[in-house]
Amino acid sequence: MASGDEDRKMDVTEEKGESIPPKEVSNDLKHFENTCWENYRLKQNDLWDQYVETAWKVYQEKYVEKAKQTHEELQEKLKDEYRKKGYNVKSVGPPIPFEDYKKDMRKLGYKLVNPCKHDKNRWQRIELSPEEREADQKEEEMEAAQKAEEIEEALKAEEMEIARKAEEIKAARFPTRPCSNPPKPLGFSALMPQNDSGFFPFKIRDLPKRPKYSIPTPWGEWETGKERVERLKQEKKEDEDFKKQLNIQFRRRVRDNPHINFSTDNFGSGKHIKNIDEKGHGFVVLVAVYSPPLLYTRYIFPKMFATGYQWPPKINSTFKNEYFYPRDSTLTDASFNCTAQNEPIQYEWEKDGAVLQNSQYVSIDNLTGTLKFVKMQNRNYGTYQCFATNDNGTSLSKPFKVKEASLGSFPTSSIQEVQCKQYEHCKVPCRNKPRCVPESHCKVRWKIGEGTNTYVQTANRVALDSNGDLHLLWTKLGDWTGLLYICEVWNDVLKKQVVGSQTSLKIEMAPKAPELDPFAVFNESGKALVGGKGVLRCMFSGYPVPDIEWTDPQLAIIKNTPGKHEISDFGRKLTILHVEPDDEGVYSCKGKGKTESSQRVFLNVTSAPVLKGDNQMHDRVVVERDQATFRCEVESLPGELPPSQPLWKINGVDLNRETYHLTENSQVLTVTNVQKSDTGVYQCISENSEGVLLKEAILKVIDQIKILEEPPNTYHIKIGDVLKVEIVADADPSFTLQYKWMFTDHKGNETEIESNKYWNVSWPIQNELTIDVRNVTDEFLNSLTGHYSVKVYHSIDQTSFNFTVELSKAKNMETDTGLGEGEPHT
Repeated sequence: MASGDEDRKMDVTEEKGESIPPKEVSNDLKHFENTCWENYRLKQNDLWDQYVETAWKVYQEKYVEKAKQTHEELQEKLKDEYRKKGYNVKSVGPPIPFEDYKKDMRKLGYKLVNPCKHDKNRWQRIELSPEEREADQKEEEMEAAQKAEEIEEALKAEEMEIARKAEEIKAARFPTRPCSNPPKPLGFSALMPQNDSGFFPFKIRDLPKRPKYSIPTPWGEWETGKERVERLKQEKKEDEDFKKQLNIQFRRRVRDNPHINFSTDNFGSGKHIKNIDEKGHGFVVLVAVYSPPLLYTRYIFPKMFATGYQWPPKINSTFKNEYFYPRDSTLTDASFNCTAQNEPIQYEWEKDGAVLQNSQYVSIDNLTGTLKFVKMQNRNYGTYQCFATNDNGTSLSKPFKVKEASLGSFPTSSIQEVQCKQYEHCKVPCRNKPRCVPESHCKVRWKIGEGTNTYVQTANRVALDSNGDLHLLWTKLGDWTGLLYICEVWNDVLKKQVVGSQTSLKIEMAPKAPELDPFAVFNESGKALVGGKGVLRCMFSGYPVPDIEWTDPQLAIIKNTPGKHEISDFGRKLTILHVEPDDEGVYSCKGKGKTESSQRVFLNVTSAPVLKGDNQMHDRVVVERDQATFRCEVESLPGELPPSQPLWKINGVDLNRETYHLTENSQVLTVTNVQKSDTGVYQCISENSEGVLLKEAILKVIDQIKILEEPPNTYHIKIGDVLKVEIVADADPSFTLQYKWMFTDHKGNETEIESNKYWNVSWPIQNELTIDVRNVTDEFLNSLTGHYSVKVYHSIDQTSFNFTVELSKAKNMETDTGLGEGEPHT
């Protein structure tokens, strides 16, 4: 046998955790040793895709770590090369080469005229001609294109390496061999007897047949997405019926054949009798040992019987309130992925309340939930919402808006002059600033000189406010070089800018440098949603420029705190990270020089409606004919307008049945006399001036516990009897039944029954009680008579059954009635 086959056989033994199969099936195993294991595994289940995906992820993790290590080594090597050339290399990385530095200075309008480092006039201001600027721009574009090609080639090489390694892993784990005529899997008829002593009352060919899986096989069989949805729907019903029938038939078979050992945990040891609900499933384990093609059946069955398989869907995806895209532009990243749990699921998208269909520029995948825009047109702007549906309900996403990103233009205007005084504050306004949407992706910059790339850099004495106005907190004569100040508005979504508001400065020279006290020239309050960022601004002029100190509403001094506070823009900007309701209040900023000047700004913390407390919109599991209650008690933050009255829906549709009762101003929903049809997703919707709250909760209605076979209410026993009492019950497939036996003696003392010499409770299914009185005295026999009860329960429901055990009457009465040992009296 080839070594690869031996490895595969070892894998089977280790994965199943079982001993060597019996001799009578060794020939069957040899029959499969030289066949296509790969084909069988692809044919039987979809775990192959899961394995390759897992192996790929493991390799990628290792590969990424190796790549990081290689990158660090290259960085160190690069630093050493720079050190050899005489550069002073710091820990932050290699310095900028001098040639690159000269290029950067040239972009700023300077050229090197003296290489001496200590010469103050080594850089000379120049005016580049249009031809020189165009040549510089082309050279820069060529360098950028070359870098982009190098990056693309490196990415392609990395992808090819990953794919190659993945193929190596696949080939090493599952070597393939050609197989044109694969043998059929073995049936039960070749493994077990089918008479009264058999394991099952029906043959394997009578079981529901599993359809093909949604993966390509060596035979070219494919399954479409629609076929997969229909198959999973049919499987769900088959699985429920199959499991119920299997449990009942198995228990009856064991009961009717007490002389036969039905154990499957150790091949005839007789220690335990397993239930189909138990981990491992006796039936599945046995098939896996005898038939290699069904190796992974033990994993497929639990997946079908899992509780999540039968639950309504619940959307996991979260979306922002607004998205912005330009009109009539080709889009590369305008896609929305809607995902939900509890498959199989069909997805649907709505726009402005109407079902969205595929079109030339809009594509929708109903199986994956992906909405993609290829090109945005005017009719595509609006409000969108995702719906995820399976057989048990529909889940809704929070609606969001798709808006147009736009940027206006500056009106034509003449150059205006701003009068300034040396050492004093001077404001250069950005006049007639155009509308830019969205504001969060727009910024204002100031250029010096028309047709140049020289921008004004913010500094300790140079600042920009949120309106785009330029502030010289104290003015120096060098601020006017004869080149105009030009306001530029940039839209990062459109990747576009417009310029305007050309301004010249006239600076009046001061006889000497005065000492000017701090003076407030700008402040801005802020507004933030809970969990977002709040921004406050303060600006002070003075000579010299004063330092700025911030205090919170509790008058505590604010410092840079990771995760909470961030002070930037030379102290002029305070950002509160991860805003909470307690952050709302009046903040103070002080300009500190020889004297102090202070300003007050307010942070307004807002939010869509929120739920009160913890007991709100929780998933519920109830039995039929019970009732379920959902609470959606909404409120707004202090200072906000009150929320609207909650609107309730089930599976996205308004409530319209008499069994739905709304109380407490529609904040509490009660569903009475629940039925299986009430299973679904319940939505609570409320809104205020700041947004919309949409909360969902699942209601799962399950079958009540039913006792299928009740024993008699009264038993008569005598010395020498062995009495067996069995309860056969059924419940919803999502739950496993448990049993608790109790005994009450003639004095009214109640105790829980535990297995001992006289009482024996079956294991692991504790549904049978045996009372053994073959070796007891008359006095002890009397102590075992009394009232017995058994509670059948799981985490949601319970029921009980009571019976009485009495002493047997006269022997001649037993003879006349024909009752055997330990039989019930009628």
